[in-house]
Amino acid sequence: MPTFARANESGSLLSTEEAERRVLILENPGLKGQSKMTNSLFAGLQLLLPGERARSHRHVASAMRFIIEGACAYTAVDGERTMMHPGDFVLTPNWTWHDHGNDGVEPVVWLDGLDMHMVNLFDASFSRNITSLNIP
Repeated sequence: MPTFARANESGSLLSTEEAERRVLILENPGLKGQSKMTNSLFAGLQLLLPGERARSHRHVASAMRFIIEGACAYTAVDGERTMMHPGDFVLTPNWTWHDHGNDGVEPVVWLDGLDMHMVNLFDASFSRNITSLNIP
């Protein structure tokens, strides 16, 4: 049984068409209802099933990923693909186009950390998906 059974269970409950990304939000009980790990950081466990892709997007917040389980997944930043294996730490600078994919045969789970709450403090948060650009 996978270590992160609850995160893996979400794969059978929610498709990527229903929710572009499956993220189990980790919330500090002292900041209940705010989707915060700290006053400045968001944290969540993201799941990508075999063969799935998360389309290219970018956002003002910087992101970090700590890969927990699974192999053969990648994050591509500005087109440069970085393969992800358990124990890897991958950074995504703010406002860079990036996407994720799982070319393996097992689910991949990573810990997402974003500085979005610090960005929100300055009222500067927005994002863009590649499909919102209306590129033929």
